[in-house]
Amino acid sequence: MTSSAEQTRQLAAAVAALVTSSDVVVLAGEMGVGKTTFAKGFGKALGVVAEITSPTFVLQRSYSCVASGLLGPDGRAATLVHADAYRLDTLGEAFDLDLASSLDDGAIVLVEWGDAIIPLLGRDHLGIRVNYGPSETARLLELTTSGEAWQDRRLMLEVRLSRWRWADVSSSRGLLSERGDDIAGHDHSPRRGGRGGLR
Repeated sequence: MTSSAEQTRQLAAAVAALVTSSDVVVLAGEMGVGKTTFAKGFGKALGVVAEITSPTFVLQRSYSCVASGLLGPDGRAATLVHADAYRLDTLGEAFDLDLASSLDDGAIVLVEWGDAIIPLLGRDHLGIRVNYGPSETARLLELTTSGEAWQDRRLMLEVRLSRWRWADVSSSRGLLSERGDDIAGHDHSPRRGGRGGLR
């Protein structure tokens, strides 16, 4: 659990320290819960110096990770592609974003509302669901590793994120869980401010 927006950005930075070229991070959660706040901390830790803003209306933005020294496969500064699937109505529209080409080029792809387009993102991804916490500024973040690429980093994630574990964890699942192609077993049914799966 994080107690403030700043702590959420710090947790995002801890996750960013473990990403590599062609990684996919899927963000889910209700409207206004703090997905873009997470993205800001994530991007800053990757060396993005430009201001990161929500790509809801433009669908995606690309940023150069110039300040971190993180390199892409071509030896140049790595690229962060920050996408938002909220306004997409069909998987065809999501396909038009051509995130697969970005991944082929070695970009790191972070998708808000990405749980709606899981079929296009491949098996290997890190799912992060941001939930409202017990106070106005607190957030509960649930992380799910999917596929071999993230399973191999599972222990490192647990170590890096251990300071944010909450004391009262039900069912001993902890902060991290491992699932197949879904985010922590959540369905895609519409919820307050949420999105269902795409057609």
